[in-house]
Amino acid sequence: MEERSPRELAEACVEALNARELEAILELATEDFELVTMHRGTLGRGDIEGWLERQSYGVGMYLVPERWEERDGGVIMAGSGEWRNVDTGVVEGSADAAISFGMRDGRVARVQIHPSLEAALASPVWASAPKSST
Repeated sequence: MEERSPRELAEACVEALNARELEAILELATEDFELVTMHRGTLGRGDIEGWLERQSYGVGMYLVPERWEERDGGVIMAGSGEWRNVDTGVVEGSADAAISFGMRDGRVARVQIHPSLEAALASPVWASAPKSST
């Protein structure tokens, strides 16, 4: 895998999640990758396929980035989560969301879904890290 900045890795991860591309997600992820959701708790690398499969029928979640915050070694995406009908693409609901991406060794080590940018920034991992926003 080519060398990418933390933001490029986070953007690629969002693209792969929205496209439901399992292989692309696993290529970006560390061996001990964690996905921390608000409703299912912590999922490991081996759980990602099932999580993506559940997103492929009925209504699936899609991430819509609006702002990026880079913190020492990680990135936060602020925007919204849309629940779209996977057959028609019709948006059936949306909510503010923030996704934090922890990086290690040029890969994504942790993705955590937060209810808001404020909640993501207040989490202990991010609160004391130097920032730059774009």
